[in-house]
Amino acid sequence: MKITATLSERKEKLLPALSDPVTPRLNGHRTTARETIKLTYHGYVFDASGYGHAARAYVHALQGAGVELNVVDLAADRPRQVEDPLVALLVGKPINPDFNLFHGTPPYWARLAFPLRNVIAMTVWETDTMPTQWRPILTHALDMWLPCEFNASVFSVALGKPVFKLPHPMFSPSANGDATPEAIDEWDIQPGDFVFYAIFEWQDRKSPERTMEAYFKAFPQDEKTVLVLKTNPGAATVVSRTLEEIRGRTGSRARAAVPAEGWSDAQIAALHARGDCYVPPHRGEGWGYPLFEAASRGKPVVATGYSGPLDYLTADAHCLVRHTLTSVRQPYTYYRPSMNWAEPDTEHAIELMRAVRARPDEARARGAAAAKVLAKEFSLEAIGQRAQQRLIELLRRTDNAKWEP
Repeated sequence: MKITATLSERKEKLLPALSDPVTPRLNGHRTTARETIKLTYHGYVFDASGYGHAARAYVHALQGAGVELNVVDLAADRPRQVEDPLVALLVGKPINPDFNLFHGTPPYWARLAFPLRNVIAMTVWETDTMPTQWRPILTHALDMWLPCEFNASVFSVALGKPVFKLPHPMFSPSANGDATPEAIDEWDIQPGDFVFYAIFEWQDRKSPERTMEAYFKAFPQDEKTVLVLKTNPGAATVVSRTLEEIRGRTGSRARAAVPAEGWSDAQIAALHARGDCYVPPHRGEGWGYPLFEAASRGKPVVATGYSGPLDYLTADAHCLVRHTLTSVRQPYTYYRPSMNWAEPDTEHAIELMRAVRARPDEARARGAAAAKVLAKEFSLEAIGQRAQQRLIELLRRTDNAKWEP
């Protein structure tokens, strides 16, 4: 994205709070000038990851709510993967913060957070147990922010205290005009084809093999369906091997493409625009932004009825796959076999995919109705106001106390 305006013009357009501070409101009344909150946001604000997308969304929401921000890029030692003009203008802004918010995997930012006062910790998790290594770090924090009820219940038990739930905001800057048909290779998609799709990093938690198996078994012939699974470039070899093995085992002639490559925002938006049904029978999600974006666009969804997505998916509007809880086996520093997540029921996923394909108009109508609700509940304005009010509560709680580093 090329920015042609001058720096002063960009600040006037993007950062009205810099020259005209917004006095926060609580319950409809103006607060005191002291309660114009100042916050330093430490996050992976230019990453193409879920953490990065959420960080940019929260920065936009907080700034829009009148919180005065300074942004610290926790990945400043590597090239930016995503550009965001508003976030870029907030990097390094000199303020004396009331709070320091750290967003990401706790051990990655713990060393930076320990010397600071009034730390707010924000993270996300996908199993039924919080990593024990995180407890000393998170008990240092003044407040713990998590995006979903699934996380809130797990962490409140582990930490022995209440936590604050702040959902991820709806944030799709690339969806406003960039999603042209030419933005993606259509992989022999024909007019009238029904496109099942998903966007994820290839790993066991995302259950890509289960998605492929369910699709190929649901559609043994070429029934004018296409499966498009967008994944990361490093997975190209395993993708090719897995696709060949599952297709051979099922004998299906249904079409599928699994591009393992880097994509622009416009390409991602184009896939969302062309796709007919989002299909991620995952094993666990703290939130799942691509799934959230699909649901917010009104797309029919076939997803595991487990963990974070249940904050925005409902059985009435979306197709929730049955599951059983199983031990986590994926290798990862913070996973343990004592942790559990979901094992989606393949046969049920097959049944739901066929149902959506057989009655697409009905599925689209349900998805569109749900999207209107999501647009209100998870807007930048709604989430920004919720965060601002929590900050005011914390400020009032701490204003008369002396906090030592």
